[in-house]
Amino acid sequence: MHPDNLRLRLAVFLVAIAAAAFCVGTKGPNLDEFWTVIFTDPRVGLGQAWFWWSADTPHPPGYYALVRLWLTPFGASVTAVRGLNLAIWTVLAGYWLFAPANGSAMRRFCLSFVLAVSVTFFTLERLAEARAYFPAFALVCVLLVELRRLDTPGRAGGALARIAAATIAIALFDYPIFCAAAGVLLVAGGALLLAGRRADARGIGAALGAGALVMAAGMVNALGYEHVVVPYDITTATYAKFAAEVVVAGLAGNLALSWLAARGLPAGLPELTLRTYDFRIVALVAAVGAVFGFLVLNLALHAILSRHLIPITALVCAAVTAWLPERAWSRAGIAAMLIAFAGSALLVSWRIAAMDNLHRFADRLAAAQRHCPAYTVIPVDMFALGKPASSVNGETRALASRFGQLAIAHEAGITLAPAEQRRVDPRCGGAVWFVPGYPAPGATAASLLDVLKFPLTPAQRAGSRLLLENTVLVLEVPGAALTPRQGPL
Repeated sequence: MHPDNLRLRLAVFLVAIAAAAFCVGTKGPNLDEFWTVIFTDPRVGLGQAWFWWSADTPHPPGYYALVRLWLTPFGASVTAVRGLNLAIWTVLAGYWLFAPANGSAMRRFCLSFVLAVSVTFFTLERLAEARAYFPAFALVCVLLVELRRLDTPGRAGGALARIAAATIAIALFDYPIFCAAAGVLLVAGGALLLAGRRADARGIGAALGAGALVMAAGMVNALGYEHVVVPYDITTATYAKFAAEVVVAGLAGNLALSWLAARGLPAGLPELTLRTYDFRIVALVAAVGAVFGFLVLNLALHAILSRHLIPITALVCAAVTAWLPERAWSRAGIAAMLIAFAGSALLVSWRIAAMDNLHRFADRLAAAQRHCPAYTVIPVDMFALGKPASSVNGETRALASRFGQLAIAHEAGITLAPAEQRRVDPRCGGAVWFVPGYPAPGATAASLLDVLKFPLTPAQRAGSRLLLENTVLVLEVPGAALTPRQGPL
């Protein structure tokens, strides 16, 4: 089957959008997504919004500004913010698959790259999250596609301009992901220098320099509002586990494509030379370099989480698709598409059940109120069990927690009591609801209720229960109408 076949490109496009829409519609919200919503609500004054954006020291303000513009016609909600991710991916996938390309090799690369990236687990997980990680990841994909265009000398002008724009945008969206992009550009610039293409190498260097200046300006601005010590402390072993998961997911997301690429690798090795710019070499070296660069950054700052490693997925997929043999897109290509989509759908379905989801226990609380309408649900924030928030970041996290509880309660049909209330209905009982909650190891429901200064009868103390799943904590207090064994359901 010829790589320019329109039906195949259309099928890949539909698979890409179906996989994205599936995750956007099924993944439950987490606290950071509600943080994004309150930061970008168009009803909030620009002065207050800029203060919040600037005080969020780990994240640059560019993403928040873009989301605020996006939400103006839609209103503020987690679903609307996720819709921006879906729109970005739809536009990029459509452009790469259907816009005029420089020959069949470029068309074949775009075809396989869109499929490889679209159905990989880490891509789908971050696409269905209202945060900056997926837009920044999509911009890394733009870098890779444009670096692939540099294989054709003499046509680098437009590609270099798009590389510069994407690099600056990444610096405005996410600092760790910019570090990955910087590593990719350093590798590409070095390859261009070795190939004697000094003008193109200078263009890559200018793009990298502009992005670095933008990142430095964002960091200086943030320090003028708040200086927060990063609380993460990731060990080298944990980081290695994160990196291995991302690399394996990049390969396993398309087992058939990875197998085809492995078959094409030996045949392509004799052709390799440093005298010409070869994207196959750039993709392989950049994937290794990004893992190493992230490791150095993590050891220096202790600030790398698994979600920051999402660019490695794009690099692995680019390396795989760059080595696909000329005849890969035939019946084997269609089989790869079906295997990849089915496997990723199963993986994502399994992982969604284990993800951080603030809807946990919402149905349980709603059912308890339907069973006994006076059942009391008291929402409390994450700082109720310890010291109050002492920073702007802490205060906004508490605000995001409260906003999330209100949104989930409205959706589930839960009537909330005032947050400061410290009694439940004596007949129906009730629950204290933390979104999120972090109890100390070994804590019991009764001990935590004592910290909250809840007056408990002996029966309530004996029958109280602690329910914890991921970061959602519920402390159930029985009432006279329900024995502890019966519970609310």
